[in-house]
Amino acid sequence: MFQIRPKKRVRPLGYTEDGWLTLDGYLYESDKLARCVQWARCRYFTSQFTFFASINIMQDLTAAEMKALWSKVCRYLKGKNVVALYVCEVSRRSNRFNYHMLLRSHTPNMSELVKFAAGKVKTNIKVETYDPGEGRFTVRYMTKAKTPKYKNGEIVSHDRWARKRVLLIRELKMRKYGFIGQFWPVGMNKDAVWKEIVAHEKKISDGLQQPGAEQYALELHELIGGYFTLNRVRRSVGFFGVPAGWVPKLDDDLVAHDDHDHNDDADAEPPAPADEPPQEAVKPLRKAAEAPEVVGAGGSRLERPAAFYGLLLTTTKTPDQTARPPPPKGRFSG
Repeated sequence: MFQIRPKKRVRPLGYTEDGWLTLDGYLYESDKLARCVQWARCRYFTSQFTFFASINIMQDLTAAEMKALWSKVCRYLKGKNVVALYVCEVSRRSNRFNYHMLLRSHTPNMSELVKFAAGKVKTNIKVETYDPGEGRFTVRYMTKAKTPKYKNGEIVSHDRWARKRVLLIRELKMRKYGFIGQFWPVGMNKDAVWKEIVAHEKKISDGLQQPGAEQYALELHELIGGYFTLNRVRRSVGFFGVPAGWVPKLDDDLVAHDDHDHNDDADAEPPAPADEPPQEAVKPLRKAAEAPEVVGAGGSRLERPAAFYGLLLTTTKTPDQTARPPPPKGRFSG
């Protein structure tokens, strides 16, 4: 049912993608489908997707039997106003068919509807509520598009679903994907959505070619402290353009040199006028402090001379350390 070793075709000049049957064609088509669905969800759909369903066929069926069964299921679901995108796969372990389905309609009883449409064929159906937080990975997981995986800001794998990617063999002539009901916006299809994506990318590419676009993107990335990746900032600058009147930031070396010169000029004293004579510094007059020669004791309490206070020495004569102070006048004198 599937290719064990899918071939990667070398692209010559004027190469046309070979659908979903070669490795490079599969990567191109899966990325194209996932981007178209994501673009329509962000630009045209007024509501989020509702459910994500996985339908596993538990019996061995040929490609012709599977085509007939799935056509019957799609007609029945369309009559029940189901709007969905489906992708066909083959399991590597069991070599049986299984389908992934992304619903836009509010159909809570999806499992019962598919089982009734499948009839006696055994199926294993799992329906989950759509998670908007992982919405951008849902379609890429369904188609196994090449998607990098990050952990703690570092890339872990450049192709997270490489081992699960399965290419059908050419002899089956199975349709890889399809739609039930009016999946795309009214009056549009996948090709119309893809043209809008191409025009959008061309506008970004032309915007990045404008003078000063790369410098402005780097300065804006530094200004926001790396909150968004540089690639995302570049795409935003390429789409919206460089603001009018923006001037590139000067080089750090030039700015530092100018500041240094400015500081030297500020610290230097202004020159004296040429017509005035230079002023001479006047030495301030200092009056010598006269130290007291006699320190008396007042009252009934002795006062130590100022010369005995170490750092508070105010006399010019060295006191006699052996002199005995006079006896106190008081109650016990005489």
